[in-house]
Amino acid sequence: MKKIALFLLAVSTVFLLIGCIEENPVEDTTDPTFAGISTVEISVGDTFDPLAGVSQPMTM
Repeated sequence: MKKIALFLLAVSTVFLLIGCIEENPVEDTTDPTFAGISTVEISVGDTFDPLAGVSQPMTM
């Protein structure tokens, strides 16, 4: 009985692993583009948010 259970577990594991593989994976070859990036002058004691006004549009 243990051999049958082990065999069924092995077969189901193989099917699960094969089912997770993408057949035609899409490779992203475009460079990311960022908008809103500029030079900022900061005085001592000022608060600074490095991501304020910066966005990256997601295109897929």
